Amino acid sequence: MQLTLSHEAHDSNVVWCRLVTIAHNYFYVTNFFWMFGEGCYLHTAIVLTYSTDKLRKWMFICIGWCIPFPIIVAWAIGKLYYDNEKCWFGKKAGVYTDFIYQGPVILVLLVRTLADLTRPGL
Repeated sequence: MQLTLSHEAHDSNVVWCRLVTIAHNYFYVTNFFWMFGEGCYLHTAIVLTYSTDKLRKWMFICIGWCIPFPIIVAWAIGKLYYDNEKCWFGKKAGVYTDFIYQGPVILVLLVRTLADLTRPGL
């Protein structure tokens, strides 16, 4: 990440710098989806106390790794066509391509918060 912060790489908008930005944002989004998947897994494990063999672990793995992938691909395409400058860091006024990946993160946080607030026993 330090290499992408140099002014020369940042201003020249080289491909490797954009790839680092894509990887950074992908792993950023996976953090939130893994948190959501683990919460779903724990909730399901508690609800299905005596039948945890019915849990499909591949489904939770897919939530953590697979769902963020098309989100980041859509974001990268949006950045390429509408905001292709400065190594894809920062925002240009009036261009909201970053909400392509920030929106699902906010949605995951809202769903988890609402699930916690509506949980009996609070």
